[in-house]
Amino acid sequence: MANKTVLVWGHSLIRRMGQYCDEQTSTTNLGFRQDSHSIQMVGYSGGTIDTLRRYMGDIHFYRPDVICLQIAGNDLSRPELTPDVVFKNFTSLIEQLFAAPFVQYVVVFELFTRLRTRSHRGDVDIHVYNQRVKELNSRLSSALDGSVFCKFWRHDRMADLTRLYDSDGVHFKRQHPYFKSVRGGVLFGLKASDMAPQF
Repeated sequence: MANKTVLVWGHSLIRRMGQYCDEQTSTTNLGFRQDSHSIQMVGYSGGTIDTLRRYMGDIHFYRPDVICLQIAGNDLSRPELTPDVVFKNFTSLIEQLFAAPFVQYVVVFELFTRLRTRSHRGDVDIHVYNQRVKELNSRLSSALDGSVFCKFWRHDRMADLTRLYDSDGVHFKRQHPYFKSVRGGVLFGLKASDMAPQF
């Protein structure tokens, strides 16, 4: 496997994961050897699909071979952004990423349900939110099934999420289970990119 650059891109879960990776030698560069692949973790607090579109310069700065996306959870919390709207925005973003000639593969990370939303600030009710997440995950999984350029990555290794959440019901107080799942998705993307058709 040739040395490649991976951009793990998204919202605050990725920002926090980047901080976790920088805290100890064993998790630096997402646990990959520094002389092998370069793993860039870029996350924006409160980030949405539109946020990533505004920061498309990240793609041209890092020039990643593989992009892993953890995004759209904050979109779904807004009443007007239904799963149908977010699905269309998400697939449009993926198409935009492949406009960069150096991008070989995209991994879409499964969205997480939450324990609470900020309904007092206009977010949808938690039950509505979690149903939206399940619907969008299902649609993304079906749409990407069989693709040679994209993979929907399920965080199956993260059992019993309720024990991992911080007091806000959104972020994780224990990062290592998420670290292992993200690393697994990155490794899958690296291997799959070697087999993806080149144009």
